[in-house]
Amino acid sequence: MKLFEKGCEIAKQVGAKGVLDNAPLPPYQFPEDVPVVRHYGEEEIGMAYFPDSLDWKKYWSTLTATYSECCDIAADYGLTFQMHPALGLLSSSADAFLYFYDAVGKENLRFNFDTANQFAMKENLALSLIRLAEFIDYIHISDNNGNRIEHLGIGKGKIRWDVLFDTLKKIKFNGYLGLDIGGDESAVVDLDSTYIHAAEFLEKQINK
Repeated sequence: MKLFEKGCEIAKQVGAKGVLDNAPLPPYQFPEDVPVVRHYGEEEIGMAYFPDSLDWKKYWSTLTATYSECCDIAADYGLTFQMHPALGLLSSSADAFLYFYDAVGKENLRFNFDTANQFAMKENLALSLIRLAEFIDYIHISDNNGNRIEHLGIGKGKIRWDVLFDTLKKIKFNGYLGLDIGGDESAVVDLDSTYIHAAEFLEKQINK
């Protein structure tokens, strides 16, 4: 918690609007040869199990109380606390986040909408935007084919960007858009040109 508060202090000093973390990981136990990775795939999650000693009610109570305290710390520095969705995590879908938000009970808890991750997890992006409109002020933009977690350049996947940006206008979104392209899990050969293309695409969408 001290390190988290230090992070909030630094975030305020550099003018950030919030701090971001992956949504909480369930109390998985993995075989010893499974490494810690940025994104767990279906194969890794399929090898996970839960300890016999798990008391879910106690775990959930402790988890949500901890996140409530984190939100209070972030609020002391004028920051939101952004929850980033990914496969296999708690509060990664619209339903799961709303449940988690009610349990934590803090207004500065936010959902970091991630187009690629949510598309890969079979979320209806437009419906999720509508349902979570009041909780979203930061969106990660990248494309995805819908088969696995990957962060592709705009137009290299199957996301309907016309529908997504039409929905953003309907919900009067006025937050931040961040390009989230590449990574070890993504086959992006030329990051420079891919980011330039994505930035130009966003400019056109925003100025429509």
